[in-house]
Amino acid sequence: MQHRIEEITTSATYRKMVDRLRLAAMMANPKTIDRIQGDHSNLENESPESIDFVMSKMYESIGDWDWRDDMSNLLMPVLTIQGEQDAVPMDSAKERVEILPNARLLKIPDSGHLPFVEQPDIFYPAVEKFLNGKWPEG
Repeated sequence: MQHRIEEITTSATYRKMVDRLRLAAMMANPKTIDRIQGDHSNLENESPESIDFVMSKMYESIGDWDWRDDMSNLLMPVLTIQGEQDAVPMDSAKERVEILPNARLLKIPDSGHLPFVEQPDIFYPAVEKFLNGKWPEG
């Protein structure tokens, strides 16, 4: 995606570039970004100007809450899916699965934070199997 300097200075083009860079940083294989359809950069809450503000407010609102004790009371089946190359530490997914009494972890290879984009042939059949009352292999 090459742009002339005049194009980069326009807000819409800048926002598209930032959106693509942000999404690519979440992926194990940034080339798979072309699978994402639609233009999320035109959504006001996804603008580069909004992301930092929204994220800082979200983290402030979390406070010092620790839900782990309460989570152990949840009995419904929970499928946690995480890409093996996700920047979010795998240990956090493992901890959730250990705390929840009826949970499983599905690690998706060659995937970052967006396994439904990078590995749809693994992700969607696993979700379908789970929603049909069975645990996916893995």
